[in-house]
Amino acid sequence: MKKILLAVATSAAVLAAVPAHAASPAVGTFVVTAPLSPDCTVVSSGALTFGSYTALGGVVSASGPVIVLTCTRGLMAAGATTAVLTGTGVFTGGAVSKTPAALAQVGAGVVNGLQYLVSNVTTATAGVAPDAANLTTITSGDATTFTFSGSIPAGQAGAVTPIATETVTLTVTY
Repeated sequence: MKKILLAVATSAAVLAAVPAHAASPAVGTFVVTAPLSPDCTVVSSGALTFGSYTALGGVVSASGPVIVLTCTRGLMAAGATTAVLTGTGVFTGGAVSKTPAALAQVGAGVVNGLQYLVSNVTTATAGVAPDAANLTTITSGDATTFTFSGSIPAGQAGAVTPIATETVTLTVTY
């Protein structure tokens, strides 16, 4: 029994004699960079399609297109952007709210000799930020949704030689 205890005590003494510097790891560092060019993408769906209008009739309303603008997180909030409606023909547009806003008239035009008004509601959805604890999470951009609607005011006669369509463009500069 004395021999076994002596062997264990000897092994422990040898292990304790190993210098502390032998267990230190070698360490190196590096810098991570990812230059980012802020950008936006646009998805547009629908058209502003009015139902049949009877000359000199009542108001006709239509819900219209939805344009979703998805940008680099924080780009729209940075204030360096503008949103403007323009159109062909006799369309007159102007600034569109790029931040959440209630329904507001943002333009007017003429199709088939009938004046129409365009309104907009703007909503925003914050993007998903990176999650260091879950590296499978894919980040997403901030989304701004422009929902358009329109109306043809009552009592209009229209025109026999119509301009049947007009193209309206939402331009966002950032």
